[in-house]
Amino acid sequence: IQTSDWQTIFPNVQESGSAKFTNDQIAGKEIMEWYHSHPTGSMITSWADLKALAIRYQQGYVKSENFTYGVVSEFGCMSIMITSPTDFNTFATKVRNGELSESWNAYIVGASGGGVDECIGQLLKFLDRNNSGLSVMFSSNIDESNPTWNAQELASNGKSVNMECNQ
Repeated sequence: IQTSDWQTIFPNVQESGSAKFTNDQIAGKEIMEWYHSHPTGSMITSWADLKALAIRYQQGYVKSENFTYGVVSEFGCMSIMITSPTDFNTFATKVRNGELSESWNAYIVGASGGGVDECIGQLLKFLDRNNSGLSVMFSSNIDESNPTWNAQELASNGKSVNMECNQ
């Protein structure tokens, strides 16, 4: 976690398969960046990640301006930004209440396998269809000498594609 005063906070609670932050570590702080990796190697956010983000947002630790959240994997780095605070707040409430868990299971858990484009595409479907107020960018590890970030959008075939930002 990177805070608005440029402090880097590392997790101090280690559990089987996860590392967590305590409330004491972030008390009174505004989170600007929150990146992590999954022990399973997954390249997209998990349901637990969305719940943690929703909680921290509604507790006031996360402001929407300039905030990024993401997952680093062997495939690259996926970054999520809040583009509509109003929509995201509604979405966060539904995530916290478990109202979207069946939708998550249908789009993400039920659609296992596939390549990078398919995985990001399934996440985009879930976020779009549930009016999340979030947008996604991805930087691939294919060419580490020339890293580029690309906004992602959902193609008609269900895969993610780089958004044409110069149109």
